[in-house]
Amino acid sequence: MTSPPPQPGRAAAFATLTAILASWLIFGVSFIVHPWRDSIFILTGMGASIIAWLRLGRRPWFLQAGIILAQTLVFYVLAAETLPYWEKALHLRISPSLELGKSLQKRVMSVLQEARYDFFENATDDPLFFRRTPGSLHRYRYDHDPRNPLYETTVDETGYLNLNRGFYNGAPNVDIFFSGDSVLQGTGMPSCLETVKKDYPSLWNLSSSSYSPRQKVQALLAYALVKKPRLLIVEFYSGNDASEINEDAALAGQGSFTDRFAFADLNLRLLRDPRFRSLIIPQGPDILLRLRSRDLTLALSYYIVRQLKDRLARMIGRHSSSEAPLGGSATAGKIDHLFAYPAYSHFALRPELYDKWISAGLDETLAQYRVLADRVRGLPKPPRLAIMYNPSSYEIYRDLLVPADAAQDRRAEAQRNGLQDFASKNGFFFIDLLPALRKVVAGPQPVWLYGKSDPVHWSAAGTAVAAKVISRELRRAGFQPGLKNRSRP
Repeated sequence: MTSPPPQPGRAAAFATLTAILASWLIFGVSFIVHPWRDSIFILTGMGASIIAWLRLGRRPWFLQAGIILAQTLVFYVLAAETLPYWEKALHLRISPSLELGKSLQKRVMSVLQEARYDFFENATDDPLFFRRTPGSLHRYRYDHDPRNPLYETTVDETGYLNLNRGFYNGAPNVDIFFSGDSVLQGTGMPSCLETVKKDYPSLWNLSSSSYSPRQKVQALLAYALVKKPRLLIVEFYSGNDASEINEDAALAGQGSFTDRFAFADLNLRLLRDPRFRSLIIPQGPDILLRLRSRDLTLALSYYIVRQLKDRLARMIGRHSSSEAPLGGSATAGKIDHLFAYPAYSHFALRPELYDKWISAGLDETLAQYRVLADRVRGLPKPPRLAIMYNPSSYEIYRDLLVPADAAQDRRAEAQRNGLQDFASKNGFFFIDLLPALRKVVAGPQPVWLYGKSDPVHWSAAGTAVAAKVISRELRRAGFQPGLKNRSRP
């Protein structure tokens, strides 16, 4: 005699009860640490779900399924709204990838205070300038790979990551200053310039993550000129300098450096700026953008949907380099590499107007370089000035690991040629890392200088290569090891 089949209604009821109990367990934990206003909202939703289950427990299966879906939604909202606490407990890094407004960022970082990788501050009259707080702790894990060691170092006396702390304050003069962004700063490891210092001991690095040409120039004005240098080198990173200087332009006169890290608010600023609004593709109505930037659940949901969409696009082969300035991939052998493309942006740009975006960024960049040249020109012994062109990974591996793309080539050439032309007309020495880096990586099995998921920052192997290339370019400029300046460039 066979037993009767299980009734769907009872199975659904049991699943619903299990979901309710699990949600209550999570709620009990979060209730201790989460703000009252959000806990009350979650409690109300859960109470309504329990009442519905008690009243509808004997109703048809689709009503039972509706309750389960409601409980799942409540659980998701609970997990999203308590995301910072999960990150803190499980040592995750999710919220930095979300497009949060300033107020929501402040709330998240108040929870993750001990887990912060950096502490920034303003140190000049320019509200858009920032540096790390001297003496604070900098921490970062390269490639966001848990198998990589967590790099920790103390911030030096000027607010940067030089390992020879105390040298700047103790030296009456410093011969060479570099100013760049996170690539020259070193990401999850010491900068390549730490190796260069073995040949050029009187060198100080003023590079920091998220520096645009504006901050790079301001750093040289604030910390280099007082040390009577002989050579000032400002790096131009082809990957995003033109984009980041446009972000600064949208904030100039009405923002602070903290606004540059609130991408949701910054997106709204760009959309309202007459210079840029026609170049940006709106990601929905303004009201939706504002709501998404102020609510963790909406911000996390948008991030998940966007990641799924990008993953699906790559799977079906529609994620070309023209469509994805950062994140496009190409396969060489068994390795699938990500590439950074010229002037990639945090925001969706209209492809047909991308060249205008780059042109605007280049104009802003050259304006900053003119400020530096004007200040240096008035000094009794002006130092030499140099622009160092640091190419994107697409440019380095073009036709080696990634197929050539006409649009990306045009964007790269516009930046490189524009900088080279400006340098020749304004007394700057032009240091171009592209030919040397392409020569190093070329071969039957091209050498990969970046991470598995990080196509912007050099790996340990890439850092060693970059150090050799930069030292070689300094010698070509006439500055010999030990700073025996044979012939000023």
